[in-house]
Amino acid sequence: MDSFSLKLLACVTMLIDHTGAIFFPEIMFFRIIGRVAFPIYAFLITEGYSRTKNIKRYMFRLFILAIISQIPYMLAFETKGLNVFFTLLSGIFIMIIIDKKVHYYKLKHDIKISKEVFDISIYIIKFVIILGILYILEKFQSDYAIYGVCIILCFKMFKENFKKLTLSMIGLNFLYTIPYLKYFMEPFGVNFRVFLQATCINSLFFIYHYNGSEGKKAQLLFYGFYPVHLLVLVFIRYILINGI
Repeated sequence: MDSFSLKLLACVTMLIDHTGAIFFPEIMFFRIIGRVAFPIYAFLITEGYSRTKNIKRYMFRLFILAIISQIPYMLAFETKGLNVFFTLLSGIFIMIIIDKKVHYYKLKHDIKISKEVFDISIYIIKFVIILGILYILEKFQSDYAIYGVCIILCFKMFKENFKKLTLSMIGLNFLYTIPYLKYFMEPFGVNFRVFLQATCINSLFFIYHYNGSEGKKAQLLFYGFYPVHLLVLVFIRYILINGI
């Protein structure tokens, strides 16, 4: 599968997911299919980050898309939280922070500290900044928030080693599911919804078959799909509730 195919798959599964969330929230099948979408977007974000020739322009496009998508997102899900592109954009910020090299020799004449202390200071500063970004995501209820960033980092670190990638995704989703296990047993039966998000691991099947090529170019289509499909779903819901 090339990048075009993965993007198309992410759009289709996201549409199914959001259709289920808005119109058929009691039917898990829609949501299970939809769990495939975000990990694919997260994977493609790491690909875009590593391949783009202009990271600032790439991030600017994502920021504009996040701004444009915010009102449709709020209307569709009746929330005040931030849409998923703020999470994806934050993932890029964090990858930049992690990869940023600060050379001791550039500062050693101005700062009278050892290289070891300097390196530790840089690690601490990076850690504090990353914590700040994660706090903001949670504070403003960004879609997927910390969990989403962790998925992005899993792909950044392990996408060249599928075995480690799979294990990291299993471990991450195990940790994500633990707090919800208290809802597993309900008065009227078993609640399998606690394992819903963990089904996102299915996305690895498609990512495994990614061949590294770009495929067809349809940038405008994929950028516009998110806000447009949400507006369409909002309109359909309005018609169903209020009539024409």
